[in-house]
Amino acid sequence: MTSRRTPDDWQTIIDQYQASGLKASEFCRQNNITASNFYVWRKKLSGESELEQKPDSSSHADADTWQLISHSQREQSWDIELSLPGGVTLRMRHN
Repeated sequence: MTSRRTPDDWQTIIDQYQASGLKASEFCRQNNITASNFYVWRKKLSGESELEQKPDSSSHADADTWQLISHSQREQSWDIELSLPGGVTLRMRHN
């Protein structure tokens, strides 16, 4: 049976990653850590909300930035508009 890592364990892993200078994917591979768990715990421990996060330029060479669209900007044309159940509409525009 495998043991679960505690939040303190994950903080140690994140600290080791930051000191390593490696890309997250390479660090995970070398340390036999699933990338999905690594990213989830890195986000949990960072204390940032999704809107506050900035793209990780080391893992996204040509990362685009996203902007929050306010109510007054809804009249503009959209590149993608996705209507979801519950009346939720996701609109994306690439500048």
